[in-house]
Amino acid sequence: MSSANEVEHKLLLAMMQFGAASRAESATEKLPAYLTVLETLLAREEGETNKRPEKIARRLSTSDDTANRANLEERLTHLYDLRRRPVHFGYRTFRGVEVIPEYAVEQSKILSYLAIRLVLDADSNLQTHDALLARLDAKALGR
Repeated sequence: MSSANEVEHKLLLAMMQFGAASRAESATEKLPAYLTVLETLLAREEGETNKRPEKIARRLSTSDDTANRANLEERLTHLYDLRRRPVHFGYRTFRGVEVIPEYAVEQSKILSYLAIRLVLDADSNLQTHDALLARLDAKALGR
């Protein structure tokens, strides 16, 4: 039995994170976990911290199941802003209530699922994560 290549490894990690997110009890735990699925599959680990929602939206827009890229980028930016609230301000702990709306969790779950499908449907000859991202970028830019 051969070992998993880098793309397969990322896919397995993302699927495990998706499962963990679905079992989490609060929206404050779920949203970051679903966004981590997107980052694991559609962002580089280093050098892509700026404009991450834009880059993830561009790559995810190559899926037939997503709306236009601008709308997708706007939604992702909003989800990242929501994720920042409890992490940086401790709203849930301080107030004892959820600050992440359920619609945000549902959107992040759907986008994570689409990212997993996108990578599952990708060319099986792609061995590295960089090659996968380069292929998605080229497709998004019409090359």
